[in-house]
Amino acid sequence: MNKIHFKVAILLFVVVRAKPIRHQNNIVNSHSLECQHAIDHTDITIFLSISPLADRQENNVIWERKIEINWSHGQTEDDDKIFLLPYYPESCSLDNPVLEITPGLLIKDWIRTNISFPRYERVNNDSNSICKDFWVAYVRNNVIMATDCIKVNPSWMSKSSSIIGPQKIRDILIPGTHDSGAYSFIDSALQITTKYATTQEENIFNQLYFGIRYLDIRIQHLPNTTELFWTHHGPITYRPVKLDIQQVKDFLDISKDIVIFDIHGITINTDKYPEANEELKAFLKEEFNGYMLPRNLTWEATFNDLWLYRDEQRMADKGGVIVTYNNDYLGDDSMLWEAVNHKWGNTNQVDDLKIFLDAVMEQSSQGLFNYAWSAMSQLTPTTVDIIGDTLNGLRGAADLVNRNVNRWLHDEWLESANIVAMDFFLGSNVVDICIFGNKIRHG
Repeated sequence: MNKIHFKVAILLFVVVRAKPIRHQNNIVNSHSLECQHAIDHTDITIFLSISPLADRQENNVIWERKIEINWSHGQTEDDDKIFLLPYYPESCSLDNPVLEITPGLLIKDWIRTNISFPRYERVNNDSNSICKDFWVAYVRNNVIMATDCIKVNPSWMSKSSSIIGPQKIRDILIPGTHDSGAYSFIDSALQITTKYATTQEENIFNQLYFGIRYLDIRIQHLPNTTELFWTHHGPITYRPVKLDIQQVKDFLDISKDIVIFDIHGITINTDKYPEANEELKAFLKEEFNGYMLPRNLTWEATFNDLWLYRDEQRMADKGGVIVTYNNDYLGDDSMLWEAVNHKWGNTNQVDDLKIFLDAVMEQSSQGLFNYAWSAMSQLTPTTVDIIGDTLNGLRGAADLVNRNVNRWLHDEWLESANIVAMDFFLGSNVVDICIFGNKIRHG
């Protein structure tokens, strides 16, 4: 859908009453459990995600960030139990769980709880744990079969250097976000008008800290403002891009990983402001000075090449950033790379998205892509969708897509995908699957 249609649809949507979210309340009363011992049972799969759905309830109470528990339903036995816990289940005693469920009684292989994951201005791991706030344990016959948690992954690339170091950028799995700068919590003053514009909840720093390494950035030139360059999604403006760049630098100061800052969309009236394109390039190079990886490394570079450049520039204590630039405006700049190729299904149907991305993965398997590319794993609402709110906003669209992408990526695409870009990424397991997939592909 083009920008003009998007603007018209947003304006019409404001006067249409949004459909309420149907909340699930599937909590079973909890009690303590004494188990025998924990074992590593790899054929049991379980993980936690954060629902993208959010709503305002009565008395202005915000319903948001509900924890979801996901498991491998096909291996469930009648007496299996799943426990959500506020601590790591390192002993055989699972006292005072937050929640207990019996998966064998459920038709689905996931459940949305009424327990909220907290908001973080800046997430961290001061406790030196990769886990944040909640853990889950799968128990069978009083034995812990599998555990997981909501994870932070600030250094997963550097920790996997022996695996991904010899690989080209296009040959590894990289978790990403779509329209990364269009982030906001539900209590934004523009809540209604941004229902079909906001694509993330976590800010840029948090996206990176949770493990995202590809950022899809859209920049517009606003000549009558002090900052000039702003992030946006369609007609909705978010914040000066300088603020998001600072978050990237703050992250790279504490991590040696590589980040792709892909400026895929640039909105400039070049007829009226012909100098704005070069001003944006100069602005980016000034803001990212000391962090950028040069274009002459090319997409043929391995991660070892990227890290070696950082070493040679005496910047080995920091991470590096590849800044790409929309190809229509790029020219022969030495520091700005060609934009990542987006594989965009442009559909509002989950089944059609799967068909499209399967075809892309087949092309990748045949070696037809000699560049970095991203599987854009989200639905595209039509004007009718926005006016009628048929998808319940982009949050509802992500809820339809994300758990499907989990399965597709894990079960079918590990050997063929490159970048996988999600909306509301914590509603998926994309980071863990990419880390796991790189071990399978190159380990």
